[in-house]
Amino acid sequence: MKPFTMLVMLAMASSLLAQGRASPSDRPQPEGLAREVARSRDGGDETGFRHGPREESRFGPDVGRRRPLPPHVGGSLQSHQVQSATSQDGLVWTRDEGVRIASASVPCVINDGDRRVLIYFVQPPSEPGRPETVACAASSDGMRFEQEPEFKIEGLSTMKAVDPSILKDAAGKFRLYYLASDHRGDPAAAAGPHAIHLAISDDGIRFQEKDAVFHREGLVDPDVFQYKDRWFMYVFGGGATIIATSPDGERFDYARDLTPPNWGTTAPVLLADGRLRLYAFEQRVPLGNAVRSFLSADGISWTAEPGERLRAGASEQITDPFVIRWRGGYKMYFKSSPARARDIGVNQSRPGPPDRAADGPWNRDVIVYRVGGDGGAEKMAVFERAGVPTITRMRDGRIIAAHQHFPENDRENFDKVAVRFSGDEGKTWTAPAVIRVRGLPEGMRFPFDPTLVALPDGRIRLYFTSLKGRRMEEDLAAIYSAIATDGENYDFEPGVRFGIAGRPVIDCAVALHGGVFHLYAPDNGTRLPGPGRPGNGAGQEQRPSGIGYHATSKDGLSFVRTDNVTIPGNRRWLGNALSDGRRITFIGTGNPGPTPDGRRGGGTWMATSVDGSSWELVDAPEIGGGDPGAVRLRDGGLLIVITGESRLRPAGEPSRTARPRDERGPRAPQ
Repeated sequence: MKPFTMLVMLAMASSLLAQGRASPSDRPQPEGLAREVARSRDGGDETGFRHGPREESRFGPDVGRRRPLPPHVGGSLQSHQVQSATSQDGLVWTRDEGVRIASASVPCVINDGDRRVLIYFVQPPSEPGRPETVACAASSDGMRFEQEPEFKIEGLSTMKAVDPSILKDAAGKFRLYYLASDHRGDPAAAAGPHAIHLAISDDGIRFQEKDAVFHREGLVDPDVFQYKDRWFMYVFGGGATIIATSPDGERFDYARDLTPPNWGTTAPVLLADGRLRLYAFEQRVPLGNAVRSFLSADGISWTAEPGERLRAGASEQITDPFVIRWRGGYKMYFKSSPARARDIGVNQSRPGPPDRAADGPWNRDVIVYRVGGDGGAEKMAVFERAGVPTITRMRDGRIIAAHQHFPENDRENFDKVAVRFSGDEGKTWTAPAVIRVRGLPEGMRFPFDPTLVALPDGRIRLYFTSLKGRRMEEDLAAIYSAIATDGENYDFEPGVRFGIAGRPVIDCAVALHGGVFHLYAPDNGTRLPGPGRPGNGAGQEQRPSGIGYHATSKDGLSFVRTDNVTIPGNRRWLGNALSDGRRITFIGTGNPGPTPDGRRGGGTWMATSVDGSSWELVDAPEIGGGDPGAVRLRDGGLLIVITGESRLRPAGEPSRTARPRDERGPRAPQ
């Protein structure tokens, strides 16, 4: 939310609070926009345990540790249950009555020759000071289970074995894969690479640890299966579910990330026609979520089947939908967890902003334009209910755009940063995907004001505005960063990238030019305007016009402030910067003052610089809106993304696309 967006969001806070509804985001918001309802995304429960991304850890951004709540306060491990459903065809499911196993989580299941069903699960510690652990229960009818007291992993080389995955190999051996950890707290929080181990058994009860089979940063919750001539492991790591493969099931190598995103998975079921069916649950719906199914012929690419397989009750979440064939039909075993205090009110009948009729960033769209060498602009696409766009090109040639996301009927993802991708130079785009950020410090507001920078090694760095605390007066906004390999799943980079004592810094633009990172941000004075004060009216601090902060860095992390940059006229250093190796071009927001008809002005300005400090105005396209971003197209043109006018502009009111000649400079060099 660049300045005009920030102002409206601040104004929105009082309306939200007046209606008694919390705004859904991962972190407390400025000016009372409390987003407490989604704080479960650190992947743990109230007791501090974490039991794999099939549960909360696949829910979205990994945002740090929560304060523990007492056991049995909705959502704790002790309150998790394994329940079941039955189907004849694998598509139409009927939920079974009762509970299969109480105080159990992360179930995985195997049908042992239609004689018995074995469920392996994570159970709470048996006594204080003991770790959580894998356990096993058996049933002869698929409904009544008794725990196996003889279950054991002999030769266990770590303190914990959690997040189990079970299958039987061609030799008839039971293979149990699990997350092995010596971390005394949440295993997912352990530093360094995490290890998935394998144990072997003849009877499914007494196992012998064999060895580690896969190492990678942040691994939790493996699901292993055989298909055709390969072994597959679906395992959560680095903010996404990844696919690893193996020729023998004993040494796995990373293959790729799993798509579609935002669905928690288990091991798939082999169908009679040779395809696989994958059952997965909605990760981003904490209550009343759905289970759907997907088909694949290779274990890599998946296509959604129509309809839902199962839906949770209004006050519960279901995860880990593990399906097996059983006596001529199918059984699904899944974890059911009750509503947690922080989830209450998430699924309301009126998602989105408190008053859709009121003006605000949720009533604007991002417009994508192609600008040719003659300066003419052609509209290419529209990102509905979005703002604050930024854009760059990835190493694989795709263009990535990020923006603030205001979906009309999705409270969970309202006012988050989302990304889209284009593989055809901006003609078509993927659906918005809300980013994940792992390791965001406790109490920090979820990222806003995104700025994307493509790094030479192919990674994407996200610079963003954030602060600690709920209200703007509790902390000064500053610039932070996170890094990703795919543009969607980010790791927070500790520390502040750029801040100024006594002054809020928001809305940065960053360009990598000649081996140096140049950071720019508008000078907003010593405080931001508050709710209901969108302009520089009486009694407000006047924001300097044409002045921007400038800082440089060799590594993109440690920035040193230099002299401010200036530009003549009523222009703001609010936009994006890009480098072609010879010059930096800044595309900013121009003429924000009132127009002769009483409306606020807008549009773009452009300037170039060889050294990043001294700037010369050049001609800019006549595009209305604010806070633009740009990337160079392969044909030499520009692709510009910009926040458009309010959807609530009265019909017939003139558009502010043109600006007087004196607000433009000479034509930009081609």
